[in-house]
Amino acid sequence: YCMSPGIVLTNACDSVRLYGKLSLRRCNMDDDDVQWPFEHEVLLSLTHPAGEAEIHLQVDPWRDFGWYRKPSESNNMSVCYSLRSVDLDELTRDGYVFEDQLRIKCKVVP
Repeated sequence: YCMSPGIVLTNACDSVRLYGKLSLRRCNMDDDDVQWPFEHEVLLSLTHPAGEAEIHLQVDPWRDFGWYRKPSESNNMSVCYSLRSVDLDELTRDGYVFEDQLRIKCKVVP
């Protein structure tokens, strides 16, 4: 399986909010060899280009939803979002957006 981190931008009245998201795609791997990532929290970090700071968005999988089952086809819907969001204008103002890009790291927290 391949866990793909990403972001979701939503319009919230007078601002644009950024949320972390995850999707899971099926790969050619034996289920017995792969630890299921949705048994753990996932930390998405927005990293400042100068390396001076990070903003963390924790994604807690809601195991009750069917989207977090192992995909039988190519991939599951991307519906695993962070509860916390960040204002896109603040990210731009604080220098996190550089040359129209954001640096995002993904870490599975045991």
